[in-house]
Amino acid sequence: MDEPRYDSRLYGDISGITQLNRIDIALETLVMRDDWHHRLVNGSDYPLPGILPLYSMRHMHDKGYLTQPQAAAIARLRKSNPLLFDFALKRTMRVNGRRFGARVFETRRVFDRTGMTPA
Repeated sequence: MDEPRYDSRLYGDISGITQLNRIDIALETLVMRDDWHHRLVNGSDYPLPGILPLYSMRHMHDKGYLTQPQAAAIARLRKSNPLLFDFALKRTMRVNGRRFGARVFETRRVFDRTGMTPA
């Protein structure tokens, strides 16, 4: 990701980055490296967001990524809509006060050749 020659050629998908086994170093690195955000795209990893043991709102709260009210609201959302849960979690969480940039969730720029712009 640090190689300039791969800019606009190599992208990373954040679909599974909020799973319990990835939320420490991997998640923190991706959120903190905002210079990579234009090369990250959001994916859903569906149906995994609906599988309870793979995600922990308690751990997200304990790590400081979510406040208690945020964790509770997102946990309730998961029961009715796993895809929306996944999106809300990624847009709400913070790592050391930082979050994924809006461009991470604007994936059309990656897949629509007519709309591609240099980073």
